[in-house]
Amino acid sequence: MREFKFSLEKVLVYRLQLEKQAKNNYASIQKIVNDKQDNIQKVVQEKKQMLSVPEYTVSRMQVQQRYIADLDRIALTLQTEIDSLQGKLRDALEEYVNAQQKRKIMEKLKENKKADYIILEKREEQKLLDELSNRRILNIK
Repeated sequence: MREFKFSLEKVLVYRLQLEKQAKNNYASIQKIVNDKQDNIQKVVQEKKQMLSVPEYTVSRMQVQQRYIADLDRIALTLQTEIDSLQGKLRDALEEYVNAQQKRKIMEKLKENKKADYIILEKREEQKLLDELSNRRILNIK
């Protein structure tokens, strides 16, 4: 039995590479979003800590209020960045899903071609066996 060779193997390998790139792109954007969300949590935690510290002088209260306002501004900036990244994240996910679908199509085609190949090989083998048995019968007579 000859070995099966898929004629579109290079296309399948290429689609695997595209899928891997799309997956890595999605993962990197997701990591950035997660990092920014972690930073927001840290800022919120810092703000809670600052609000729990009582200040007794007016100048210290002013400094504390400016610092809290800065923390609010930082959190808002981070949230804006996250919101803008969500669109990129959706696009990257869609690209990844499309790449997966294209790869799966090629893999299914490969499976079908291999199944056809196996059936054809078995038919050829059966023909050969039938031919051999016919020759033996003819030789015996």
